Amino acid sequence: MRGLTTARGRAAIAQFLGGVTEQPASSTSTVKRIVRHNVTNIRFTAVTRHRADVSSYFTVFTEIGLDHFGRYRDVFVPLGEDWLIQSRFVSTDWHAPDSTMARPTP
Repeated sequence: MRGLTTARGRAAIAQFLGGVTEQPASSTSTVKRIVRHNVTNIRFTAVTRHRADVSSYFTVFTEIGLDHFGRYRDVFVPLGEDWLIQSRFVSTDWHAPDSTMARPTP
């Protein structure tokens, strides 16, 4: 993600994303935590037998409504019969002032 240290490997990515469904630490609300992640406008910008470059947009809804949105720029590579993400660049274009998922600004 722009401005953050790169997470490499499954364990690091799982650790980075692991808390997204937990109740925010700053929340005193009893509202149930929801996270709905939508990916749209998926565009394959380059495809070969060994790589696919893909761009898309995402929106995330939480218990507050629209929480944040942005763009993905992915590189997929084949592994056996599957295509897996080799790298992903995430750019969050906007987040709600009361976003429950926004990282604190330094």
